[in-house]
Amino acid sequence: MLSLNDYFNLVSNKYPIFINPELQLKFEQDGYVKIKLLDESQATALYDYYINHQKDHDIIDGLYQSTTHTNNPELILEIDRQIKAVLLPELGKYFQNYEPMMCTYITKQPGEGSETILHQDPTFVDESQFVSANVWVALHDINHDNGNLFFVNGTHRIIPSLRVTPTCPTAFDSVKDLLKENITEVPVKRGEAILINHAVVHGATPNFSTGPRIAAVMAIRSAASNWIYHYLEPGAEFDKIEKYEVSLDTFVHLKKDGRPDFAKFAGHVQWHFPQISAADFNTEMRKQQQTALSFSSVLNKLSVVKDKLFSNS
Repeated sequence: MLSLNDYFNLVSNKYPIFINPELQLKFEQDGYVKIKLLDESQATALYDYYINHQKDHDIIDGLYQSTTHTNNPELILEIDRQIKAVLLPELGKYFQNYEPMMCTYITKQPGEGSETILHQDPTFVDESQFVSANVWVALHDINHDNGNLFFVNGTHRIIPSLRVTPTCPTAFDSVKDLLKENITEVPVKRGEAILINHAVVHGATPNFSTGPRIAAVMAIRSAASNWIYHYLEPGAEFDKIEKYEVSLDTFVHLKKDGRPDFAKFAGHVQWHFPQISAADFNTEMRKQQQTALSFSSVLNKLSVVKDKLFSNS
């Protein structure tokens, strides 16, 4: 069971990015947390801005579209500025110790095959010390029928991983069926946001509605960290993983699944891509469930501590 000391260890071992310690704890436990970020008018403004640029995105092949896949630097920078103008003032109400990176629209067009398979996002920081995440903002109500996100809670904490572009083995390759048995769907209302640890396993349901599912997304990282990116030439050995130091300019010009030409090469790294066994995965899922049960108890203890501190001030 999670103790109050465990709580303080969770929120102090890294640079906490939530101002609210309860949200930080939830984020540390599950790998994601949902917040109410934008009001109706702000969400509508970003939704309408996408609609005004929808034709620019429709050049992208496939049912999954990101502004960054248009390969249009002017459009990418324009969208980045527009989304940041709306999100950054609101993020300051929730977050601390963080730095923003790229903003983009991510849309899922309706149709068969529009589901997003379970995956982890690329590694963007030294995760032994820091955290990176996506702020994923719903610009209209999103549910099971039009492509809501789902997560395998706590998978960011189970085993260290290096997520390399364009493809690499994952720690969960041998337990894919077990992953599917442990998903938690998270529907969202217009203006709600989910902060998603890049290491947590997640996916999305198909979009079987009549229109696109539209979200505005911002990547963020711990303020004390640096943005990094790993690329492995298809067929290359695992001791030839290329590491790069990257910036906004990198992602403006980065081709999908490509080598980051607008980046500083930082040398080669080696990774053995360890795999988790079914037995160990099931053990970790039981621990996650026990942690979830103790969450309310920790919050009650924390509330008592707050009340005592306040009464003595």
